[in-house]
Amino acid sequence: MKSIHLHKNMLLVFIITLMIAGTSVALAQTTEKKLFAVVDIVVEDTAMLHDGSIHINMSKNGINSNFASDRDTFGQEIVTAKTRLVIPLTGTVTYGRIDYLNRQQAAQLPLNQNNDLFVFQPGDSVVLHLSNHEKGAFFTGKSADKYNCIYRISNSDEINSVDKYNAYMKLKDFEGAYSYRKFQQDSIYAIQLHILETFKAKLNTDVYNLIKLDCLGNYNQHLADIYLSPFLLQRSEEYQTAGNLFSKHFGNYKEGHFNDTALLVKSYKYSDFLAEKEKVFAIIQNSLNGISYYSKLKFADINKAIDQHYVNGILKDKIKLLAFYNIDRRRQGDFASYINEAIDKAKDDPYKTALIQFRDANTIGADAFPFELPGQNGKLYKLSDFSGKVVVMDFWFTGCHGCVVMAESLKPIVSYYKSNPNIVFVSISIDGNKELWLKSLHEEKYCNTDEINLLAGMDRESSIYKHYNIQECPTLIVISKTGKIISAAPPDPRIDEEAFKALIDKYL
Repeated sequence: MKSIHLHKNMLLVFIITLMIAGTSVALAQTTEKKLFAVVDIVVEDTAMLHDGSIHINMSKNGINSNFASDRDTFGQEIVTAKTRLVIPLTGTVTYGRIDYLNRQQAAQLPLNQNNDLFVFQPGDSVVLHLSNHEKGAFFTGKSADKYNCIYRISNSDEINSVDKYNAYMKLKDFEGAYSYRKFQQDSIYAIQLHILETFKAKLNTDVYNLIKLDCLGNYNQHLADIYLSPFLLQRSEEYQTAGNLFSKHFGNYKEGHFNDTALLVKSYKYSDFLAEKEKVFAIIQNSLNGISYYSKLKFADINKAIDQHYVNGILKDKIKLLAFYNIDRRRQGDFASYINEAIDKAKDDPYKTALIQFRDANTIGADAFPFELPGQNGKLYKLSDFSGKVVVMDFWFTGCHGCVVMAESLKPIVSYYKSNPNIVFVSISIDGNKELWLKSLHEEKYCNTDEINLLAGMDRESSIYKHYNIQECPTLIVISKTGKIISAAPPDPRIDEEAFKALIDKYL
């Protein structure tokens, strides 16, 4: 859905994504003293211990979504074959993510890039076994059934036959091609449900229902992506077929599709799908009306779709929040008015608080994040070091083609303001590997020598990344001489250099 997605440039050797359903699923009552889960990490190959570490990202404030960047994070080096992690939980069910990182042995270790939906509950005790060998990863301990079930679902084999799909496309039988892609997803979904059913007797009913709903959300997300693809690739001859199939499958997906609205709110993958669906709906409607997604999609279009499909309430509040997280802010001239409207209509739930925080971090006049980041020579730079100057921040990562184009577009602009003491350009990399960042600086593809080059690092674990809830790169943010946000979505200099310079000149 995004023009250029962020990805981890660190050597990620094992990813476990723990999805948490929220803080109020009707589970057995627990005392405050037991609001934690214990995970013992057992490394069965000593070669994996070299330069290994565990990083944990926990959902924050009950906002369970892949679009939310703000998470509680902490890490621990692995120096022995067994490492115990005591994970604090915010309620009876909590989402989290555990990354096992090993820079030296990455090529030999099991790699899992799926979004494993692990449900952590207070009192859980599980042993995660990691190995270089065929065993890969598996769980033992009193809570092992739940984790093994989810791990197996996430790693169910994908059914793929590109040749048959291409044969349909060659004949311009678009409905046949899309129907075949749907058949593939139907088969994967059926396999996942079969795995879930084999564990049903061993799972808490609420957890079982949550996992089942997230499987459905994952299935629907894949279908939405299939029907969206021709619109993103601007294959106009497929528009009508894909649009009709999208409407046929998702036309009745409204709030009343499930009786348990509370479960919908708590579900990570399904609620993300609902928010994404409204964006896809707006893109398809615009495209069928001759409006290009890349230049014209506004939050107003998505807002209209959400208002059309949902009544006021906590589910709508969450979907509105996720829609703000997920929209490309560079194109949003109406951004502030709609987020204020959403705040006014939201109930007193975690999503209203998150909407306010998001507005305050991304709208004109808000205090800029007081970062403190290292430069290429190790010197720490603070935002306060640039007091009295307009600050233009450019976020990028190695491998991002759009970031290369942005750097080329900024080069004449940086040169134009080079002699002006009232402005500074700051290039901020979110590469997780310092050596990779330094190599990219040397190549000068992603930045300019007249910029101040800083490393935020660790992708989503970076505080500045989380504060601005950055969803894609490149991202530009302009800060005033007094440390206030001028724009978190300035005119794109790749498209309109003069408009970008006019914004800067206004505040010099």
